[in-house]
Amino acid sequence: MPLGLGSRELTQQTNRVYVPQGLITRLFFAESKFYDTKHVDVVTTKGGRKLAPFVSPKIGGKVMRKEGGKVATYEPPMLKPKFVTEADSILEQQGVFSADGMDASERAAEQLIEDEKNIRLSVTRRKEHMAVSLVTTGKFTAKGDGVEEEFDYGMDANNVEILTGTALWTDAASDPLNDLGTWRDDVFKATGKAPNAVVMGASVSSAFMSNDKVVKAFDTRNITVGELRPQIMLDDDGNELDGVTYIGKITQLGIDVYSYVDYYEDENGTVQELFPSDRLVMGRTNAGGHFAHGGVTDKKELGAEVFVGEVFVKSWQENDPDDEFIMGKSRPLPVPSDIDSFKSVKAV
Repeated sequence: MPLGLGSRELTQQTNRVYVPQGLITRLFFAESKFYDTKHVDVVTTKGGRKLAPFVSPKIGGKVMRKEGGKVATYEPPMLKPKFVTEADSILEQQGVFSADGMDASERAAEQLIEDEKNIRLSVTRRKEHMAVSLVTTGKFTAKGDGVEEEFDYGMDANNVEILTGTALWTDAASDPLNDLGTWRDDVFKATGKAPNAVVMGASVSSAFMSNDKVVKAFDTRNITVGELRPQIMLDDDGNELDGVTYIGKITQLGIDVYSYVDYYEDENGTVQELFPSDRLVMGRTNAGGHFAHGGVTDKKELGAEVFVGEVFVKSWQENDPDDEFIMGKSRPLPVPSDIDSFKSVKAV
């Protein structure tokens, strides 16, 4: 391996490489929790609106039944992004004179960083794909070589809605602001968690911004509703987040509005929508949702040890073909604090 880096150094270096999170992960599953076992205990709750009971000071405490609480044990699906790295072959080019002034070892190190970034990006995009599926349907499917498993968190059927007829936001009779207020109240009533963010696909955000009732409500003279002032969203380093627009805030509902467009390439090489253009999702950004990462084992590189972190990285060389490979191993699982705190609607 270039620069004499083993799996431990590769892993540490890769986990330090910054890659931006997808919008759904960033808003609703930003926190990470790490485990030293393959299996993860997931605690999910529903509701939580009971009042503390009144009792006489001379009477013992009253036991309150935990409604809707559930502990499930999952084995997070394994991700294994694998790439051919050219870093080793670059290191062998000691006789090459480069116009950029870098020697072979510097160019090899640069290429290695790019390979590590690709591993992090592929894991991050898969995590976003899982998160999008979870908040829009209440479940996701891990399907790949030797695995096909559905992770169903039991979202209430009423939380996934399809508008029809004059209710569609493309219809002149529709009232998007009233819809958002109703859905927000429904979620708050059921879970005690009032949504404070709504993410709209491209077609939904277009219909929302051009709806006559929305346009009139956000007239500059009406300062009680809020303000719609679309602007590009930036990541933690101040770089533009491609496909993400912060539309504005609906002050009377306490909701930030985002437009989200992104794509991915499926196993057949076909480009698919990452976030459905005809759908919106409401949720609470500080509700406690996170990504759990199960422990990773590798007998050859780790022996009896278990890696605790986001992605473990190793490399090896094969003779036929004569290539150097670099591969990551990760076990992420999206965990919502309350799956029913999300509302998913096909609005156009």
